[in-house]
Amino acid sequence: MSLKIFSQKSGVLVSDLQDLNLNDPETNYWLSLENPSEEELNNLQKKFGFSEDTIAECRDWEHYPKIEDYENYLFLVTFFLEGSKSTELNLFLGSNYLITICKNTLPVALKNLELRSKKLLIAKPDFLLSEILDSLAESYIGMLESFDQKIDHLENLLFRSTDERILKKIFEIKKQLVDLKRLLFPQQEMLFRLSFQEHDLISERNRLLLRNVYDHFNRLTYSMESYRDSIFSLFDAYRSQASNGMNRIMKTLTIFSVIILPLTLLTSYYGMNFVFMPELQWKNGPALVLGLMFGVSILMLVLFKWRKWL
Repeated sequence: MSLKIFSQKSGVLVSDLQDLNLNDPETNYWLSLENPSEEELNNLQKKFGFSEDTIAECRDWEHYPKIEDYENYLFLVTFFLEGSKSTELNLFLGSNYLITICKNTLPVALKNLELRSKKLLIAKPDFLLSEILDSLAESYIGMLESFDQKIDHLENLLFRSTDERILKKIFEIKKQLVDLKRLLFPQQEMLFRLSFQEHDLISERNRLLLRNVYDHFNRLTYSMESYRDSIFSLFDAYRSQASNGMNRIMKTLTIFSVIILPLTLLTSYYGMNFVFMPELQWKNGPALVLGLMFGVSILMLVLFKWRKWL
């Protein structure tokens, strides 16, 4: 069974879901589910009176972060990061309960909070919500810090080479940042609504705690935008480096062609084989022509060097 039930009175409850007394205002509950079955979701809907839409979202998954305000509860869709993988976590906040439903294995941060569940629930479920959302924000720090190292590494590589593998890595990081933006921005908006709009289920004291979490998300989104600007600048630098490299190649080929041009003219002239061309009868004619060709080549190289074209 994937359901675990906690309260501030007895820690972990082994009792069935139907035995919970939600009418007792002195008892707060935290219900934690991992990859719930259809039966467990149906039992939750019957026990707590959740709408069919919210339960359907816990069946289908793969939604964007959001918050929905219902008459007796709040429904939140959030995403934890563990490494580079995201884990969807849905939450139901009521007056004396908090329900967390995880698509896969519970994030490590929530497992750590489970160990403190009895103490956290003393301060009402909205305080537990603020702790979970704070852990949510911290789960993004590791990935953002890794971008800093990756971008520095790519910058060092770019000054030494314009290998296509560098471009591939740039696009990989760009895609990761776009995916991260899709998670961070909606959750930042969600935190704004929780922090600055009044909700009957969230006390003023815990709203202040949520504002700290909102500030945390602001810093995360600022860092993400900063890395996004850096990766775009890195892409522009790559294109500039590649263009400069191509210009150097074209410059070398052009100089080579210009040097070959007068030599081609000389060989074409003496390759006409007319009868009345006295130079063709000279004993040292070939040596003189080769010397002339060599001299012209040297003269043009000196000219290019003097003009700083080489």
